[in-house]
Amino acid sequence: MLRHSLPCDASFPWDVLTGAEEQDGLGAVRLATEVTKARLRHCQAIATSPTAGENVMVLAPVRSAQRWAGLRQPVNVLSQDQVPLFEPLNSTAPEGAHLLGELRRAGYLLGVDWLHKQPANSGVTILEAAAVKRGRQLPELQEWRRGNGVLWVSELLRADGRTPRRRYSAQLRAASGADEARLRRILFGPGRSEAGPARRVGLPALGAWTIVSHR
Repeated sequence: MLRHSLPCDASFPWDVLTGAEEQDGLGAVRLATEVTKARLRHCQAIATSPTAGENVMVLAPVRSAQRWAGLRQPVNVLSQDQVPLFEPLNSTAPEGAHLLGELRRAGYLLGVDWLHKQPANSGVTILEAAAVKRGRQLPELQEWRRGNGVLWVSELLRADGRTPRRRYSAQLRAASGADEARLRRILFGPGRSEAGPARRVGLPALGAWTIVSHR
């Protein structure tokens, strides 16, 4: 609409329209940027509220964004090069992922008291275990991980820390080729095709109580 009213061609660069006036931009502000800033102010107000119940409320979208991104680092302070791990921010993404993804993309940090606790000692995330580089394989892994609602390797294993849960044993039997090799690496570790005698992950930690699983 802004390009049309000026009038500008649809390919006219946004950075000229939305750039700071001192940098020869026209000074117009993107609506999406203003909405993101308003949402940030709202979340910060809840996070710093004197009411304890409101402080807890703001952690719910942060938790959902953390599991969507799939990293061990606290999602509210991810580095800029990790922002693509929020993709795709479509209708399947939780509201928390949209919020944190937009904030980090715009360069904002969400200052909340968020500590990402591991469900098992010496825990490994699925992204770390798969050792997948950026490219076609990463979106496929993220889709599989999100579809199963998991982030840590310990969530795929039984209480002994080495045997896959029934769901993932079935998926392993049904997989083939590169998918099978990747799943074996995640479940059993690099260079292993089956469970070893030792635990793949450490004993359950207090963070396990924050994860509800029916798998």
